[in-house]
Amino acid sequence: MQAWLYLLFWISTTIVCAQVNTDCHCDQVITASGTYKYDGRAMPNQTVCIKAGNYTYLQFFNYVGTPEKPIRFINCGGKVVLANSKSPSGLAFYDCKFFKASGSGSDYGIRVDQTAPGGLGVSVTGQSSDCELEYIEVAGSDFAGIMVKTDPTCDPATWQNNLVMKNINIHHNYIHDVGGEGLYIGNSFFSTGITRTCDGAAKALFPHFIYGLQIHHNLTERTGAEGIQYGCAPDAIVHHNVVRKTGTSPFATYQNNGIQIGGGAGGRLYSNIVSEVPGTGVIIIGHLGNTLVYDNFLLKCGEMGLFCDDRTGSQAGASVSILNNTIIDCGKEGIKLYNEINRNTVANNVITKVAPNQNGRIDYLLFGQGAKATVSNNRFSASPDSLGFSNGNSAEKGFMLAKNSPLIDAGIDVADFDVLFDLAGNVRKMGHAVDIGAHEFMPENTLILFPNPLKDVLTIQAGAVINRITIYNEQGVALEDNVPATAADVSSLSVQSLKAGVYIVNVETKAGRSAGRFVKL
Repeated sequence: MQAWLYLLFWISTTIVCAQVNTDCHCDQVITASGTYKYDGRAMPNQTVCIKAGNYTYLQFFNYVGTPEKPIRFINCGGKVVLANSKSPSGLAFYDCKFFKASGSGSDYGIRVDQTAPGGLGVSVTGQSSDCELEYIEVAGSDFAGIMVKTDPTCDPATWQNNLVMKNINIHHNYIHDVGGEGLYIGNSFFSTGITRTCDGAAKALFPHFIYGLQIHHNLTERTGAEGIQYGCAPDAIVHHNVVRKTGTSPFATYQNNGIQIGGGAGGRLYSNIVSEVPGTGVIIIGHLGNTLVYDNFLLKCGEMGLFCDDRTGSQAGASVSILNNTIIDCGKEGIKLYNEINRNTVANNVITKVAPNQNGRIDYLLFGQGAKATVSNNRFSASPDSLGFSNGNSAEKGFMLAKNSPLIDAGIDVADFDVLFDLAGNVRKMGHAVDIGAHEFMPENTLILFPNPLKDVLTIQAGAVINRITIYNEQGVALEDNVPATAADVSSLSVQSLKAGVYIVNVETKAGRSAGRFVKL
């Protein structure tokens, strides 16, 4: 597996936080279960420490930071474990903004083990916005692992035209053995709204949008329903998640898929691994705006590999581009498109080992309801054995390409779609042309940069002893020059000082020079 995969009751009592400094540099310290309320005034750059230990539940109301200096909720001194058979959530945030909840004080330092029937591991709701959730483990909740949304009520402040949730970043969390979805982000009823009785009359109320949603580097497994489900998020970016063993106890029909892009959602879904799914690997229903799905690896789906349709509210003329995905072992169609109002592109996908339908026909790519697409350079095969995979038949190995694979240099250029890297973060088009499927073939002694994109540390694998590393901006200006202290073919260096953007790295080895690109987030 690639390096980035080693990574995922309500009570009326109000408790006042202790104003104490500890070795965790705390502004406030939490030592007991309960409900904590603040007055909603800005608390820039404050750190709220939850001392290590066992808790039944924790609820936070009206904690507000600032965009530049968010509030930090952290575990301090070890692991925080929340478990209670009567609480509707383990960790909940109501009317909170500009905050970060992090279990990075230790390995998944915040963990939820148990909730009440129908309960949530972590909940962000009540008109909350602008938050980051990281390094949290939900090891058991009766419903969703992490839920982020505010459902519309008879209060007009919760209606779509009056409420927007922004800048939600959910990453490096581990969700497993939950009764519902692993991650449930955004409302599911974008198209129809939710019917409420307000002032004695039934009224369809529509949910808020989420702008700036990011879901990445999470691991979900053994979830009762989908591993990841998101909706009402037109510009979502969802990548580098591992979703496996979903739909173990679905609460409704068709709730056993891998990743669901729901009504009102769109954006980019890329570089995810989905495996052992009784339903459909990636299901796109009622989406909004342009949607780009690429570099995903889908293995062992009981239904379709990938499905897309339109619903009320879908945008006519929007593009759905399905590029460079690897889909292996489907119980039904490989890709099935029913979205007749979209501009569809299906290119550079490899689909193999698809079960025949009741008439004995194998549908690698199927259209219905008048849907059509620009279809180019896909590879369909009855068996993976003929496709030149080098690492065996497992999701962990990722079906890398061997040097004799017919998928090498057999795709079309996808740079115009801004598809510049493969599933492992390697640069696309290593040879004469783009390879088909989620992985580019990497010849021996090829420069490998990972993780890619990255935030802090770049690791370089060169296949020969590295003598010098030089980093340039896109204009060719040298920014950093580094001579490794140790003679080795792998070297790591900090890029924290670089601004966000695309950079070129030139590597000198005893075997010669090579270059690659990486993205600094």
